[in-house]
Amino acid sequence: MFLIPCPELHQLKKYHVTLSMIVFLIVSHFMVEFFKYDLPKYSFSDFESSAFLNVQMKLYEKHLKDLKKFKNSDQRFMASVFETTDTTEKKILGSLSRASILDPTFDPLKVSKEGIDPIEYQDWFDVHLQMKESLSLSPAFLLGVNNQNYGFERWVSYLFVHVGFYHLLSNCMFLLLFGVLIESLLGGVVVLLVFLGSGFLAAPIYMYMSDLSQVSLVGASGGVCGLIAFYSIYQFKHKIRFFYWVLPFEGYYGFTYLSSGIIIFLWMLGDLASYFSGVAFLDSVAYAAHLGGFFTGSICALGLLFFQELQLIKKNIIIN
Repeated sequence: MFLIPCPELHQLKKYHVTLSMIVFLIVSHFMVEFFKYDLPKYSFSDFESSAFLNVQMKLYEKHLKDLKKFKNSDQRFMASVFETTDTTEKKILGSLSRASILDPTFDPLKVSKEGIDPIEYQDWFDVHLQMKESLSLSPAFLLGVNNQNYGFERWVSYLFVHVGFYHLLSNCMFLLLFGVLIESLLGGVVVLLVFLGSGFLAAPIYMYMSDLSQVSLVGASGGVCGLIAFYSIYQFKHKIRFFYWVLPFEGYYGFTYLSSGIIIFLWMLGDLASYFSGVAFLDSVAYAAHLGGFFTGSICALGLLFFQELQLIKKNIIIN
């Protein structure tokens, strides 16, 4: 089942200059990097040969055993996987490899290679260098927030970088949906300020709640979640149109009107559950950044409502 807000036709007919500018910058940046970037793009699937995964797994297992104290519950979980799971399956090896790459404490070159076949280790080393080079030259690494680059300027630039068409499409879709609702109601300046402000603060909140690794935080979702939270709080009791789909049969899909307050509840509940129940090393979604965006957008909405209430009180005092 899914539930998607759908702006009314009269809202879509208006010109949304600011929103269009934001979407244009995001899409154009993605297209420029897509056609400009000639080196093989980094992907976990590019390094999933059994030989590479076997050596990577052995090195990561040694690293976890060498740790005197686990830094977080994720490392404790991964250590238990080695103890209780058959790590000869390629699917398990792939997950362990991803976890090792996302673990900021793991430097495979500093782990002893004792007990590993020299030829296998050399093959792994060559692929490891290729991976490091591909990663370091990718747009995500150059503009995203990672353990080597996390300055203030990255807290804005990461918003405009996406790693695939689905990533781009999903963020732009919700950016447009909620951007249209907010710009129709309060204007483009509010959309711009909430989007950039939420995205900017989502980065340090993510850094506080999650360990940075060489794999960068990228994507507009922090800013988009800020817009979702802002509209949901500001128009808490207002009913908006949703498209729902349960099954491909008549009566199980269509349009309905629900309070916008249900949006913030459903989205935050999902992200909170995913953040606390998931293993960060195995997730490709930055739930902590989403939560940071929700928090900032909510504060912006409450601040605007408070300011408007003060203005209304002052106006009544003057009239009286």
